[in-house]
Amino acid sequence: AEGRSVTIRVIGALGEAPWVGDVQVPSTLTVGKSATLSVTAGDSDGTVVSVVFYNGNDKLGGGGLIDGSSVTYTFDWTPTAEGIYNIFAVAVDDDGFNGLSGQTTTSIEPFVFKLGFTDPISNPFTLESTSYEDGIHTFEVEVQGIDFQELQSVTWLLDGVEVATAESSNDSLLFSQELRLSKSGVVTALATSTYGLVVQASIAVELSLAEPPSDEELFVIDVYQRLSGVAPTARQVAAALLVVNETIDSRVSFLQQLFDSAEMDENEMIMMVHRTMTGEWPDATELVGLRGGTAEGSSSSSESGSIAAGATQSFDFYLNAGARVTLLVSGDSLSDPTLTLNDPNGEQVAFDDDSGNGLNPLLVYTTTQAGTYTATVASWSSFSGGDFTFDIISTDSSDSDELSAQSLVRVLIPEFEERKGITFPTTLDVAGSEAVELVGLLFANKHQVAINRASTTRLRDTLVGADLPGYGTVLPGYSGDLTAFTAAFALDNELIRYFQTSLSRVHYYSLPNQPVDQVGLALLVSTFLGVDPTATALGEYSGMTQREAFAAILGDSRYSYTKENSDDSDDSVASFVAFAMAEAGVYQVGLSGPAGDADGDGQSNLEEIALGSDPADGSDQVSPLETLVDGSDFVVTFIRIKASEVPSDLIIYAQCSEDLVNWDDREDTADVAAVSVDQSGVSDGYQRVELRFDMATRDCRYVRLVVDLP
Repeated sequence: AEGRSVTIRVIGALGEAPWVGDVQVPSTLTVGKSATLSVTAGDSDGTVVSVVFYNGNDKLGGGGLIDGSSVTYTFDWTPTAEGIYNIFAVAVDDDGFNGLSGQTTTSIEPFVFKLGFTDPISNPFTLESTSYEDGIHTFEVEVQGIDFQELQSVTWLLDGVEVATAESSNDSLLFSQELRLSKSGVVTALATSTYGLVVQASIAVELSLAEPPSDEELFVIDVYQRLSGVAPTARQVAAALLVVNETIDSRVSFLQQLFDSAEMDENEMIMMVHRTMTGEWPDATELVGLRGGTAEGSSSSSESGSIAAGATQSFDFYLNAGARVTLLVSGDSLSDPTLTLNDPNGEQVAFDDDSGNGLNPLLVYTTTQAGTYTATVASWSSFSGGDFTFDIISTDSSDSDELSAQSLVRVLIPEFEERKGITFPTTLDVAGSEAVELVGLLFANKHQVAINRASTTRLRDTLVGADLPGYGTVLPGYSGDLTAFTAAFALDNELIRYFQTSLSRVHYYSLPNQPVDQVGLALLVSTFLGVDPTATALGEYSGMTQREAFAAILGDSRYSYTKENSDDSDDSVASFVAFAMAEAGVYQVGLSGPAGDADGDGQSNLEEIALGSDPADGSDQVSPLETLVDGSDFVVTFIRIKASEVPSDLIIYAQCSEDLVNWDDREDTADVAAVSVDQSGVSDGYQRVELRFDMATRDCRYVRLVVDLP
């Protein structure tokens, strides 16, 4: 056979596959946190055109060269699931050859982002308060599982209502917040990460208030706070209770003794200087402000402010050590402002809510160090905003307890000049006709009558001259110092007999009347009744003795010293439900509110708490109403929470209907239901009750219970 030849043609490429090093990756990573994978790769006879990272058969992503390198490729990767990952890289060169790295194993751990209370650590927590009105505690939480750079904020809520927010601004994951509670409730902290994840922790707070003062003690405390701006000491209260009992007569006696004591000297000085400078008695607000202006080196300022709901506004001012500062906020459209004072180190040194007039705050503080202090105005409710006025009166003196009528005169100079339209000289050069005019104005302000010739001569000579022997003593002279003269003239109210004439003890002038005798009445009218103590207002007590006038004021309906029960606030139902849910182990915001349905059974938390089922157990629902006919009565029996256990605004209503469309007026079951004889199987705090409807007079074919959400 003829031989044949076969030619086999081999086609291929000659070259080297790219080389690839081991993938560099941490041995442990966390779900949700980004990590950088890196590998080195190159090609001896060409270039690498791509590098891709894999976990087994799953492609993770392509890498890119880092700046300044021709062989290092990186890829930023965020794991989405926990587990063991075997990561390798594949490099492809320009000839199509592949290079494969070895496998590098890493463990992907679950993301643990949590928040826990470090103070207090017991849940529920009993807050023991020394006050009978509210309790204050600094709560502390710690964020775990993330770095501080990954934390956005921590928000504080009280019974589901936001009260404060702290932005993450340093390297600490510990956050603290001082909260004031007027009743038991649930404190919740929410931590938000920069990834948008939110975790929370809650703690039930049982508030244990101090035993409230007796009615007599409340009265004494109220008197001191109104008249002096501060609460009395235990010694002052004890001394007052030796006189005060439940009768108005005893309380009048206490007030008279108080006004005769040295404790009211500062008030008397303020009242008389204000009257001498302005011709009027100060009202309650002016009195509060002037208390801070009675020491050497005093100054005052007033600024307008405005905050949006949930916002604050701060005011900075410099004070020396030992300065006494009075801060006032008067809400205009801002209904319930609060005031916080921070020292130069940023530490809170004082806070107030309602110590001023109405719901306005008032702070009196003596500084312990020099520096810039910050006062911050906020609203008690994070949903409220508005306009306000901020007043500061500082006595920038290291000896702030040394009161000075002259300082008060200086504070009132602008008001004197505005009222009288003339300058009040503060240099030692008052003389001549100017001295006569000024003496006449001050005299008319103080006594509300025109000065006579003798008093003009006597007081003018005192103002412009030097000390002068006379009347068996030395008459003071002020050498043209109008400020010193005015302060002394305002306080010159004691009479002495000189031959057949009564003269003032200091300046020996004839007093046409004794305005100092009206100080007590003017103080009570302004501070007890909230009325501007004008001549007309004081005239209502004309013809009365001081004792009779004081008794009339104490019996006036405008005077009250009892504090309204804070449990009657609009959010009392929300607070009650939040605390009940916390006791049931449910703290989550959104699930623990009155309208929430924590167990998913279709009934609100409020309904279940009010009508006796477990709001945290989906298998436990409100029992159906039981009905029977007893003679002409249609009787409906059900279980409800005792009215004594709930806030006053948690009401369970009953309604009747003939057709399930038209329902009659609602009736409070606490008023119309009778307690059943049979209380078997009823939990503590609840009772079985029955409603009776006379079918002869009322067609009540259908009955329903209604519990309103707040």
